[in-house]
Amino acid sequence: MATVKYRIRGKGNNPVSIYLYLSTGRGNFIETSTGFTVLPKDWSKTTNKPKQNSTETGIPLAISAS
Repeated sequence: MATVKYRIRGKGNNPVSIYLYLSTGRGNFIETSTGFTVLPKDWSKTTNKPKQNSTETGIPLAISAS
């Protein structure tokens, strides 16, 4: 079964790219950039998604298009 996850690479105070990770099992995977960036402090380590910073819209305020 295929698994889709989002990942970031890097730490610090600079925006980092968000990557899409697609695993088809047994060591077969594809990883590609989504074209969006996020500050590492605004990334949830438990959900592997951006933190929801806006309660009105539900859209993460920390994401920006590259």
